[in-house]
Amino acid sequence: MATLPRDRWAGYARVPLDPPGELVTRPEAYPGGDLTVNFEAPRGALAVEVLDACGGVLAASGRLTGDRLAQPVRWETGGLAGREGQLIRLRFRLRGAALYAYGWQPGADA
Repeated sequence: MATLPRDRWAGYARVPLDPPGELVTRPEAYPGGDLTVNFEAPRGALAVEVLDACGGVLAASGRLTGDRLAQPVRWETGGLAGREGQLIRLRFRLRGAALYAYGWQPGADA
């Protein structure tokens, strides 16, 4: 028998520290609320950027480390307040990390 942590059936991993990996989502309408990520980075880090339709950076997080199932992302620069319904993309930068899922939680726009 094998067991997996909750919500960790499949993911994108960039285990070596160098070079970092990058994952960019398809365009999606920003639904409002806070971004959460399910990730594992015991020796590395994950960072997130929100891109506009032209590829400009609207918001950027700091480095996320550890092992979290639903870590709220806090923006160090920029933000998403007032952008509900606008098309955005998420760019995940992984260095020695694995990303399993992301989602939007109702709440104050960070």
